[in-house]
Amino acid sequence: MILLSSLLVHAYALEPAYADTNRLREADERFKAGQFGEARRLYEILLKEELDQLLYERLQQTYLALGLAKQARALALRYRSAGFEDSWPGSWHCDMGMIAIQAGDIDELVTHVDALSEIDLSLRPRDSRTVECLAFHEVFVRRFDAAQRHLEWLAATEFPDDPPPNLAFLYLRQGRFEDANHILSRAERNAAEAVAANPDDPEPHFELGEFAAMRGDAPRAVASLADAMNRGLGQTWWIYQHFDPESIPDPVFEPLYGHPDFEQMRASVVKNRTQMQEAQSD
Repeated sequence: MILLSSLLVHAYALEPAYADTNRLREADERFKAGQFGEARRLYEILLKEELDQLLYERLQQTYLALGLAKQARALALRYRSAGFEDSWPGSWHCDMGMIAIQAGDIDELVTHVDALSEIDLSLRPRDSRTVECLAFHEVFVRRFDAAQRHLEWLAATEFPDDPPPNLAFLYLRQGRFEDANHILSRAERNAAEAVAANPDDPEPHFELGEFAAMRGDAPRAVASLADAMNRGLGQTWWIYQHFDPESIPDPVFEPLYGHPDFEQMRASVVKNRTQMQEAQSD
């Protein structure tokens, strides 16, 4: 499933007042280059000096990039116990849900979905980020009806001209093909325009692959994902969740499981991350 950009927050626009700005700059460069093992080493050094939201977010994403769900969970608990408040309502539970997905822990994911649901019910007005994360996680726990209601609220209140593509996936499950095609056609057009504007950006290629998977077109989905991989998709921090065989399966990608080319891509990313982990333990 696709998370909207509001939840894939990179804190790189912030300028922290650290004494060791050179090390922070180097860590960020390593992270952006997909050198997650080295980025982890540098961020952990910085975090010993000071725990704050900026470093928490960066190291959390680095752990997830490496498939280190246990370390990511420990860091999230440490952050919580230090008394930091959510950056938006339910953001900590959203983080913990992402970790649970990667860890393959459905019971823990349900716990955080329930917490997000309670937070959403308590908010008036509602917070779109809370609703978005809740809907994202509800799909992974197969609460499709609830996810649809939340995505329909987002479409009506936040994105009336550009409904979330995930809503199309849920409509397809119901046989609402016309409604789904309306959403997917717009999303595919936007992604194709992004590819035309910047062919080397892997993300719109990935999106085209995901949209094709939603339509059940495995060959086209795999071809677009291969295009994304050839343009550096494997070096993005968030992709490991989709390819890690230990993660809770993403319902969108399930039609691709077992496809030789898709499995080869998964194996390539897992091997790359394993090598990074092993290099850090040497």
